[in-house]
Amino acid sequence: MAFFNTAENECYHPRCIFEHSEITSETVPFFPKCEEICGILVFNSNTDLSEDQLENVFKNMKILNGGIRIENSRLKSLSFFTVSKKEQRFGFDCKSNRLIIRNNSLLTDVKILWKFYYFQSDTDECEIVIENNTKLDVSTLCDYGYLHSITGIKVTGNMRDCGCYNTDLNKCQVLFGGLRLINTTILPTLSPIMEIRGDILIQDTNFEDLSFLGNLQRLVISDAGKKEKMTINIRNNRQMTRLGLPFLKQIKNIWNSDIFANLENLSPDFCMTIEEMIIFLEYKINFVNLHAKFCDDPVNLHNLKLCHFESMKHLEQKCRYILGDLMIESGDEEYIHKLGTVTHIFGTMTIRNTNLQSLIIMHGLSYMVSLKGTPIIRLESNKNLSNTLFPSMKHIITTGGLYVMLSDNNRQLHCDKLSLFQSSFSVPVGCFGGNRGCPSQKMNALEMKFYQNCTTLSGGLILTDTSSDLSKIETINGAIEISNTSFKNLDFLESLKTVNYMDADGIMINIHSNVKMTRLGLMSLTFMVFRLEQFTRRSVSDLFSLVDKYSTGHKECDTSSFYLKIVNFTLTSHDTFTMNLEKLHPDFCVTISEMVVFLESSVVFRYLDARLCDFNPSELTPKTCRLTNLSSLDSNCVYLIGDLRIDSGDEEYVEKLKMVSVIIGSLTIKNTAVTDLSFLGNLRKIGNLNESTSIIQITNNTNLLTIDSLKIDNFQFSKIIFHTMRYLFLTTPKPGTSTERWLGKESGDYYFYNGGPVENWDTRPDYIFSEETKQKTIASTELIDHIVSFIGLFLNLIHFIILTRKALRQNVVFIIIIGICVCDMQIFLTSITERLCGYRARRAPFEGFCETPKEYRYYYCEMSSKGLQTYGRFASAFLALSAAIIRILSASFPMSSLVDNWILNTFTGICIIVVTWTVCGYYYWQNYTDLYVQIDYDGGCITFPEQKYMDASIYDEGYFEYFLTALFIIVTFILLVTLGITYRRRMNLGIDKGSSTSMLVVMMAMSFLISEPINNIKFTMDDRYRFENGNKVKTQIMDMFEYVTKIVLHLIAIFHCFICFFLSSEYREVKEFTKPVTTSMGTSRTLRSSRS
Repeated sequence: MAFFNTAENECYHPRCIFEHSEITSETVPFFPKCEEICGILVFNSNTDLSEDQLENVFKNMKILNGGIRIENSRLKSLSFFTVSKKEQRFGFDCKSNRLIIRNNSLLTDVKILWKFYYFQSDTDECEIVIENNTKLDVSTLCDYGYLHSITGIKVTGNMRDCGCYNTDLNKCQVLFGGLRLINTTILPTLSPIMEIRGDILIQDTNFEDLSFLGNLQRLVISDAGKKEKMTINIRNNRQMTRLGLPFLKQIKNIWNSDIFANLENLSPDFCMTIEEMIIFLEYKINFVNLHAKFCDDPVNLHNLKLCHFESMKHLEQKCRYILGDLMIESGDEEYIHKLGTVTHIFGTMTIRNTNLQSLIIMHGLSYMVSLKGTPIIRLESNKNLSNTLFPSMKHIITTGGLYVMLSDNNRQLHCDKLSLFQSSFSVPVGCFGGNRGCPSQKMNALEMKFYQNCTTLSGGLILTDTSSDLSKIETINGAIEISNTSFKNLDFLESLKTVNYMDADGIMINIHSNVKMTRLGLMSLTFMVFRLEQFTRRSVSDLFSLVDKYSTGHKECDTSSFYLKIVNFTLTSHDTFTMNLEKLHPDFCVTISEMVVFLESSVVFRYLDARLCDFNPSELTPKTCRLTNLSSLDSNCVYLIGDLRIDSGDEEYVEKLKMVSVIIGSLTIKNTAVTDLSFLGNLRKIGNLNESTSIIQITNNTNLLTIDSLKIDNFQFSKIIFHTMRYLFLTTPKPGTSTERWLGKESGDYYFYNGGPVENWDTRPDYIFSEETKQKTIASTELIDHIVSFIGLFLNLIHFIILTRKALRQNVVFIIIIGICVCDMQIFLTSITERLCGYRARRAPFEGFCETPKEYRYYYCEMSSKGLQTYGRFASAFLALSAAIIRILSASFPMSSLVDNWILNTFTGICIIVVTWTVCGYYYWQNYTDLYVQIDYDGGCITFPEQKYMDASIYDEGYFEYFLTALFIIVTFILLVTLGITYRRRMNLGIDKGSSTSMLVVMMAMSFLISEPINNIKFTMDDRYRFENGNKVKTQIMDMFEYVTKIVLHLIAIFHCFICFFLSSEYREVKEFTKPVTTSMGTSRTLRSSRS
């Protein structure tokens, strides 16, 4: 029996599947009368029907999903297959099945195969075998109709064949299935082959050329472009010096997509003729690798003129092809007319220092080839040039990426507005120079003199023991890594002023393993910046305090005022510039000016193996002072070098510090009588190169009431390994990891000050879980919640379809359950959108769309999704409450006409749903519309906007949850009591059959009675919105179990579907009638152009 896989072939009605093992007079009565049939049609020696009878059987079939096997039959023709009059073709989707025509001794006519339209892609081509049919002439079959799209057809053993497939290769002209020659030294005999259909792979051979395919004229391939595919792959043939395909005229892809070729690791002398290159250009072949040069012999150019370029002055007239790099320079304007006939340039083009205004004279230029890896076009110092369009350009082949270079041209001529080719030109073109800088990654391809005039370097800079003339570079865009060199300094970057870093991860400047380097030598460097918008979570002033009433000794000191006030700086992992100076010369030092740049640029060091260079204070500006002691310090110092220690008795000298803005050293204020730190009001930055010294210590100052005057905005340390360790204020040894206490800080940060920063710090509870456990829990539960949301949405869609059947719509309870179902679907859908929008919103700082409408739309989407989930929960709870109340009334007053005519009327249920949705919907629409209006563009990324805008709503929701829970307890209790009374009443009357709808309503009420307290507990514990310094242990627990509670609530919502199924016989009965029923295939489905 023929096996048919319905999973791989589409059929939209079971009546359209033919499941019999063969076509005979006994089985054709079961053949479906559909236009689209699924099945495997087997014609064999048992087929006892004529062609006319078969035509009548198949007259309705226009599409066959499956296979055809015609073996050992007595058929003479296959014309019994019916062609769609509209489409004029027969649709055949064979997928994993096959079309086999084998051993049919009377068969003479299979032309109908020309009209078979094969639904396929390049990855699942229909397997077609036509063999051993002794009277069948198929010599022209493969060349016409849709069979021409099959590259792997197997035709052999017939009276006349149309090609070959791995057999008799020395006798046929068309080779199907492509050509694969791997690891062979034997030249195949393929000289008769004129056409190959399929991919070519020739690898690891000793062939010198492909002259064994000397008569090849045509290559037909099948590449739909849906996966990476090399259709012409000639690689690792170390002795190959030529292609040797003199008659190749056509390379055709049956799909409208790009063709990719690879010529790799061939002989160093491998070359391609101009004629061969023209073929590859005209058929728009894209090369992944092209290890070749141009042959000296251009071969046959059909009397079209080839000119070798030396200069514009000596270039001949009426050239069609130019071989060599075209150079148009100052004074060549008078010869530019010579290029009016040129269509192909086999080389690059440079236009430099000219007065040209337009390049329209080269309107006929259609193709270019560069085998050097250099820019295909360079435009340099053309002050008047504005029109650079090459309107006829069709294809360009390069070996190092397709890009152009611009430098010092007309102000209007820059990469952002460059127009070189028409929109139909499909190959991506890169652009460097001008505002985009010179490409550092092209240094090996470009001569270094090109970089002598560059002021901006794009792509960063990587140097390993090679110096370059980059003396004019003022800006580097990207990361810098200089390692394993013999450089003593970086004075070859003497003009460098700015480093812009674009990525979010990694070390931005990494200078390591340069054992001879003693100085940086970046004399002009003024700024380094990370070019992403600030991603502000909370200010450092909210994270830690330095002192408390015990440390100061002042009994009336207000602990809450002792926060280090840090302005214009945020603690995130994405607003700083990470740098590494490691494994350099033991005498390596950084200058004061370099330290100031590091401080100004918020640099964080991974390692800083350096000391401060010696300096002469009199030579530096602004005023720089070397600190020995405070009493001998000059006044009006701006930069202070040395450890500043203010001790008892130094109070009279502190006014000398009023102008100090930078300290390179540490700051200690101890045992003084100062009342505030106003004398340090201008101090903004501190850099400390001594890792054994605490950067700031403020201890035992009994009169000190406030440190509000201290407005430091950056620190530097000699060694920083973890970002969270950036702010260390230690007066006691650093504790081990087991001493992880809250201390009003983030888990993992340690801030001790003479016993602790706040009263009773040592009795505060430890974090229950480690940070790693917390993050893993959040990640795994978030994923589970996302999966549950998809499952819940799918199940509720099925649930909704069943509930909306007419039989259930007659019951007011089921009307309300439909409303609950819609609310549940809303919850699941918005849970999915919350996660997706939230993820995109938090990508803003990494993808550079902070402070844009796009970012706010994502946040609005995320918060609206959260609001809609709450809206859905409240609405469904109200509806369940309404169903319970209706059931109470119907059970309490079973004979009441008011109840029957009004309460139990389905219109009442619809009204309850509409009113509930309207009230809840209006409230949330108003809230979130107000939110969107309130959002301002304030110059940075936003985070947690609900803390800023939605705190009132959170309070309202929380208190309303309490009210709703109490209401559910009361109503559920009354419902149970009422149903109990009703049950006893029925028993007394001898009626023992209860109502399944009553149990359904009870279970619905109970499910909400479970879910509402979960929300109550969550609101009660989650006090982060109500107290700025709330219980951090609770916060950690709530963070970890946020998605756990959502999973539980989602599972309860899914349970609503099963409650209806198991507790309502009406629901189950309706379900039996909702099995999928589809209409007959009586109307033709339009044949698809592709079924991939």
